[in-house]
Amino acid sequence: MKKICTGIIIACALFVCGCSEKRTAPSPISKTVFEPVDARATVTVAEKRVIRNVQYRYGTVVPRTEGIYAKSSGTIGEVYYRIGEEVGKYDILLEYDVDAVKAELDELDEKIAALTDERDAALSVFDEETEQLEIRAGEGGMDGELAALLLLERDKERDALGREYDATLDVYDREYSQLSVTLSGSRVYATCSGIISECRVSEHSYAGAGSLLMAVTDDSDLYIRLTDSNMSDLSASVIDGMKSALAYIGGKTYPVTFRGREGTGNSLLDIDLSSDESVKAGDSVIVELMDGGSDEAVLSVAKDAVFFDGSVSYVYVLGEGIRRRVDVTCGIFDDYYIQITGGDIREGDEIYVP
Repeated sequence: MKKICTGIIIACALFVCGCSEKRTAPSPISKTVFEPVDARATVTVAEKRVIRNVQYRYGTVVPRTEGIYAKSSGTIGEVYYRIGEEVGKYDILLEYDVDAVKAELDELDEKIAALTDERDAALSVFDEETEQLEIRAGEGGMDGELAALLLLERDKERDALGREYDATLDVYDREYSQLSVTLSGSRVYATCSGIISECRVSEHSYAGAGSLLMAVTDDSDLYIRLTDSNMSDLSASVIDGMKSALAYIGGKTYPVTFRGREGTGNSLLDIDLSSDESVKAGDSVIVELMDGGSDEAVLSVAKDAVFFDGSVSYVYVLGEGIRRRVDVTCGIFDDYYIQITGGDIREGDEIYVP
């Protein structure tokens, strides 16, 4: 009886194990290799292709805007244009208050003359006292070493006082030079045609050297400003190394050229509108940026065919009903293909794609 029970238990165990094996799903590789119906969907061929690195960025069409900056400090006398008014290149935008500049120059002249006289008088006192010390020392009325020390201290005090006066005079001289420049260039001109889009000065207001006075916007000269997903400006480094670009605006394609903008680090691109003037400031843009990529066709496979394990990359080469792992070195890539620069891969090899 025990033998019969033991046999039944063994038979049941074998039956269960056999069922478990039957329920094991075949590996995806086996399906890929042995089901030719899916071969085109799961196999890529190593071929030589020209690869271009393509990036897509979002942007906005913006008009050219030129800032007009103060070359010198001074009080504004007359402002001839307001926001929204049209100006031509070289039109006079504003003039400094020449009378005020002349008055300031006269005042500085007086300050410089008075301070110079004060400095000369103060230094003369030191010179007289030094001369008296030298006389006393020469006549024996003072110890020689003590006289030498006193003379040295007096020289240091005189030099310090002179430097203090000279520092103040240097400040006055710089102010005088700036005002002289203002007087000689009291008129400020537009550097381009357009509309006054910003005005930060008014009559009798003060403008410091280097400050923005006005901005002129030319709607006929358009750029593309690239932005990220948060609509923040992208830096100019985004277009470094890019060789060509296309802009997609309102369902149309426009060639784009690269042009730097002085005084800004933003990525700005020129739009070639020679064939169409329908593009307007504020239009949304998708920009296709392409670098040089490969000048000639290079051995490549579909990007999905390459597996990565840490720093190691590899593919599965198919042949004779089996798959063979091959470690590879990858190069440049685009949206679909990746270059194979090293590894036992030959043109025409069939590569598994999961």
